[in-house]
Amino acid sequence: GKFLEAERSYRQALKNNKVVLEAAIDAGKDALDNETRVLQDATTNVKGQYGIRISLLNGLARSFIGQKRLNDAEYYAREAVMLSIERFGVNSTRTTFTLLTLTRVISEQGRQPEAVLLASAALKIAQQTSNFPGSPLLAEVRRVLAGALVADGKYAQAEKVFAEMVEGVKADPVIASKYLTGDLDWSLALIKTGKASQAVTMTSEILSKQGSRLD
Repeated sequence: GKFLEAERSYRQALKNNKVVLEAAIDAGKDALDNETRVLQDATTNVKGQYGIRISLLNGLARSFIGQKRLNDAEYYAREAVMLSIERFGVNSTRTTFTLLTLTRVISEQGRQPEAVLLASAALKIAQQTSNFPGSPLLAEVRRVLAGALVADGKYAQAEKVFAEMVEGVKADPVIASKYLTGDLDWSLALIKTGKASQAVTMTSEILSKQGSRLD
């Protein structure tokens, strides 16, 4: 991916967002701080602008992951998490998404036990914000958690979480038909838990699907 170009785009978007945010706050439009609620458009809705800022910080962190600039990635990922908690609370989907990005950064740095803790926290939040077991967000959080467990050498736990991911997605046949459940980390967990034949089948299916995409 063009991660350097993405970084530049996110930085510029953050500057623009800051200008709009400051102008909206100066105009007394902050719906979080004022008791009086007013109709707001996209440029004066402070809460909306904070939501945009969190997404931009999260995206900037991911662009740094792609460049292997992990210290920068961690800084902006943590900024996104803290701003999300401050503005939208711990139990919000935004906080879940930002925690997933931070988990990836920490895992890339080799701090696997910490990555597992972060992903576990993200899963708890996702479960509290959605009572639908087939939620794609829940599935993605479980995938990230399972991957962190594999990296931490906890293969049996990882296999269990991957299985829960698949079972959850089955709650919605439409989502289940489109969701790619195969995962190389899962294959490794299967091998490490003595299920090599299942791992071979899964790896073959993954390679087959990737090949069909390239055709």
